[in-house]
Amino acid sequence: MNTEQALLYSALSGFIPSGNSAPTKQQLISHFREGLEQYKLAKIDESKFALHSTFSTTKKSDRSRKLNLDTLSPINIRNFALNKTHKNSYLKGKIILEPMKLTAVIVLLEDSNGDIAQVAIYNHPYAAIYKERFKAGTTIIIKEPFFKLFADGWPGIRVDNILDIEIEEEQLYTAETNCDKLKQYGSAFFKDKKFTKAIDCYDRILKQNPADITML
Repeated sequence: MNTEQALLYSALSGFIPSGNSAPTKQQLISHFREGLEQYKLAKIDESKFALHSTFSTTKKSDRSRKLNLDTLSPINIRNFALNKTHKNSYLKGKIILEPMKLTAVIVLLEDSNGDIAQVAIYNHPYAAIYKERFKAGTTIIIKEPFFKLFADGWPGIRVDNILDIEIEEEQLYTAETNCDKLKQYGSAFFKDKKFTKAIDCYDRILKQNPADITML
């Protein structure tokens, strides 16, 4: 196995291989769990500490437009190429362990083939409730995923624009739901500590009535 093959093969497990072998999926999960335990024991100040830094020269190109999922085709982790933005594609997967928040929110994502990759989500506007937003079991969609080697030697997906991520959630409301009903849902979600859904309701209220903050 040459270097290029080894790096591509390692993408399925999230490690740079040692010698000619790559760790198994279970080894990756065990490693991530160990990292979570160390993270908790260290009592890291999430607002200051940075562990998963990346080279600024290998970020995805900036883009202000929001991609329409209907125009993209599904892709799986095993089809990724390193240091490439996979144009016109989207990755769908389930978060399988609780997240960590360092410079970015770090999650471990499993796709429909059972392959795993770490995902680093930067510039998340709701960092204070990331544990609710990206909890284990959550299904997320990453539009035009950018796959790269992080500075710490791990391959994974870097997300800089939050518009590139969609989170699948059960919706009790639609675009036509009025503000009064949205406020009721938002209040219920907040009391139930489902802060992500509460924020979504309040965002929808503001879009309908941007000048009327009394609705919140």
